[in-house]
Amino acid sequence: MKKTMTVVALCALILVAAGCMNVRYTENRVVHGHGSDLSVENALQAVKIETTMDAQGRHAETEFHIRPDEVPEAVHKAMEAKHPGGKYIGAEKEYNNGQLYYELAKEIDGFEAEAMFLPDGTPHDSEVQVPVTKVPQGVQDSIQKGYPNGTVNAWEEIRDGKDVLVEYHVKLTDGDKNYKVAVSPAGELTAAWREIPAEIEVPVKLP
Repeated sequence: MKKTMTVVALCALILVAAGCMNVRYTENRVVHGHGSDLSVENALQAVKIETTMDAQGRHAETEFHIRPDEVPEAVHKAMEAKHPGGKYIGAEKEYNNGQLYYELAKEIDGFEAEAMFLPDGTPHDSEVQVPVTKVPQGVQDSIQKGYPNGTVNAWEEIRDGKDVLVEYHVKLTDGDKNYKVAVSPAGELTAAWREIPAEIEVPVKLP
């Protein structure tokens, strides 16, 4: 049995298989800053793990996918108020500079809506898939120019805790590579991440 492994130049992890992990390589910036709690306890509770590195290869953020029923009731109530209806399709918890956040994801009328909250239900941000008809032409043109051979899989509006539109995230496939690209409402490409499947191993007690 392997005791250590290196995950896409992120770090050597003394970690036993907890599921699939996506490594998002940040080319231009760190999304949520350093201080993510990549602990054994959190990893073993997760059904899936996603982690992000910055351009220097440093660990920047980790998202632990959990069951929706593991999210506090206050977060559920806030989600229902923000995005009523639909069905739950996922949940996450993550740490931003030591602060715990929960995220719930729903499918509503064929589109995904995700929102992140503090444990008491205070909104932090949201990601909502929208049809291309709601995406400014300047945003579409920048994606076409930057990724002329890419196929867009989803357009997302990113809003802050006060529901102000901050940017767009565009998920696309270019050849055999998957990307997430951040674009300002004015159409400027501001960041890009390549999503890379990886394996993570987490130590467990012997029987």
